Amino acid sequence: MINSATTQIGCSYKVCGTDRDSQRKMEILCLYDDGLHDNKILYDTGRACTRAEDCTTYRDSKCEDGLCVKPKEAPGTLRSIIPHFSAVL
Repeated sequence: MINSATTQIGCSYKVCGTDRDSQRKMEILCLYDDGLHDNKILYDTGRACTRAEDCTTYRDSKCEDGLCVKPKEAPGTLRSIIPHFSAVL
C-alpha cells in the first residue's frame, strides 16, 4: 500500500478477456519505491505549510499552495528503481 514516504510509483494493466458472465477482466500491478511496513503511518497530519522552512520531511522541499513538494529527481534506470526485481528483468 502506498504511504507518505512513497516518491516513485509505476503501474501496468492487462485486459484478460471476459469471464462466464461476459464481464471484462483486468489485472493491475503497481510497484512502489517504499511500501507500507508494520508500524509505519500512512501519512503525516499537520497544518498547511506557508513557507519552505515548514517542509522538513524531505531535504530541499518547497511549499506550494499549502503543500510541501519534494524536488524532482533525475530519472533512474528500471534496475535502480526496483532492485528487488532485477533478477526477473
